[in-house]
Amino acid sequence: MAHRHCFEALDHTLRDIMHSQNAALAKHPFGGKVVVLGSDFRQILPVIPRAGREDIVLASLNSSYLWPSCKVLSLTKNMRLYQGYSVEKNSSISRFAEWILKAGEGNIGNIINDEEHEITIDDAVDPIQAIVESTYPKLVDNFKNHVYFRERAILSPTLDDVTQVNEFMLGLLPGLAYHQLKLKVSALIMLPRNIDRSMGLCNGTRLILTRMCEHMIEASIMSGLKILVTDANRRQMITTTNVVFKEIFQNVK
Repeated sequence: MAHRHCFEALDHTLRDIMHSQNAALAKHPFGGKVVVLGSDFRQILPVIPRAGREDIVLASLNSSYLWPSCKVLSLTKNMRLYQGYSVEKNSSISRFAEWILKAGEGNIGNIINDEEHEITIDDAVDPIQAIVESTYPKLVDNFKNHVYFRERAILSPTLDDVTQVNEFMLGLLPGLAYHQLKLKVSALIMLPRNIDRSMGLCNGTRLILTRMCEHMIEASIMSGLKILVTDANRRQMITTTNVVFKEIFQNVK
């Protein structure tokens, strides 16, 4: 969901435009135009960096002066149920939709079916340790296995949670951290920018750290591609693009 200021800016713009056609339209929301917005306040709120609950609520559309002029319409049919699925499949989709609705309205507090029990970690003294051990069992024995990491992931709602999980998992890997970033060979990392899209080196790509040099690191995509590309004789090929300082590749030892 966009910040309410975006909608208010659109409102002012349309009022200015329509005022040239009819002065009375400048008094109507969006210059008298019908604007259709689609969203779900249960799931998609504005993202405000380092903001608290009050800031997020204040940035929402229903905190805008435009909200009294809005008419809320709710969807009444689950269109997935009309795609020719089997009765069993439709029943499963319907149950899941009801569960999502109850979760969004805060009506679910306890486990109500076997499926939720399978994904719930009960009685965890240390929640970080519990979720890591549940998601990555026998991590020390599998940290060099790309398939092992490709088949699982931990999703965290905040950056603080991400930091705690990363630090805990790095603590389980053998070796000492080399940098302030606390990286280790064989650690799982994520590419933060597009380097070579043709090779799959895009923002968000998950990699395994394979080597650490003075001014760079070498990592391999879980499917086997490397950021630092080598030929058959293990000679470095400077094929990487979109790098701030390409010189760091020229003297890699």
